[in-house]
This record gives sequence, structure tokens and C-alpha cells, in this order.
Amino acid sequence: MDTETQELIASAADAKVRMQAVKQRNRASVRHKYEGMARREIADLNAGAEAEFAGMIAKLHDAGVPQGVIRKEVLRTNTWGVWVYWRDLAGIPPARGGK
Repeated sequence: MDTETQELIASAADAKVRMQAVKQRNRASVRHKYEGMARREIADLNAGAEAEFAGMIAKLHDAGVPQGVIRKEVLRTNTWGVWVYWRDLAGIPPARGGK
């Protein structure tokens, strides 16, 4: 094989490596773009359902249901952060005056 052919083969092999790197970057870029779009759309769609659920929690609170009962029977958790999230979304003031 002559030198010119060997150089063409080496150049083609290098081009293949560059092409594969570009394809990998493109795949990662598009995946990142659309995963972000999907997360935002899911969050937007979930916001309505969460607001509706928070409204139900607010109705329970307005009806005099104790916060402990809401946590235990509706949310089924005693994790404070979960309660604070839903309490704040429902517009329920903290029971002991702090936040």
C-alpha cells in the first residue's frame, strides 16, 4: 500500500472518531434539552393536581380537622418537611405561630 493510500485510510479513521464524538455530543445535548422540557411540562401539569389536593387539605383545616389528623390520615406521614410543603401550599398557618 502506498503512502498516499495509508494517509487516506488514517484520515478516514480519524474522521470516523470525530463523527462518533459529534454524534455522542449531539445525543447528550438533545437528551439534556428534552429531559429538561419534559421535567418542566410534568411539573406544570402536576401543579394543577397539587393545587387541587392542597385545596382539599385547606377545606379539612377550615372544617376544624386537627393538623395531626391531616398528617396521619390524609398525608400518611409524620415527615415534617412533607407537612410544611402541603400546609404552605394550602395556605394553612403554622399551629404554633412559627414557620
